Amino acid sequence: SLEQRQVVGVRSGAHLPVQVTEVVSLDTVWFCLMPVEERDEMMEQLDHFYKKGEGKRGVVPAAEYCWSGRLMAAPYKAEGYHRVMVKKVLEGNMVSVLYLDFGTVDKARLKDIRLLNKKFLKIPAQAIEGRLWGVKDVKDMQTMAKRRLVEVVSE
Repeated sequence: SLEQRQVVGVRSGAHLPVQVTEVVSLDTVWFCLMPVEERDEMMEQLDHFYKKGEGKRGVVPAAEYCWSGRLMAAPYKAEGYHRVMVKKVLEGNMVSVLYLDFGTVDKARLKDIRLLNKKFLKIPAQAIEGRLWGVKDVKDMQTMAKRRLVEVVSE
């Protein structure tokens, strides 16, 4: 079991340093509390474990091992292995996953998914789902607004 990182005791109007990791829409953003060095160090260890270490052998033998809510490890594009939670097994040996430390939902190939080693459960899931307060939708401008928000938080 992996705990979810919590934000508690923050007063209204307080400054909270975060790293925005995923913008789904103006209503849904994922962020990590700063500093993120502990997460980044764990990610490097996880990637090494699954690419070059004993984790290479943790291959999932069949789709039956990937049930909704199961914690696993899966690669994300060229970024290496990440901790994921299985959302759903899809057709064509694909699996829908939530990348727990960034909030990204994507597909991974079943053959690339690995059993998550217990040592990677020590720190809680780092991504926290949030929303922007006071932002109003302008009809037919959602795509442009989301693009601009991604630009602003990427600077």
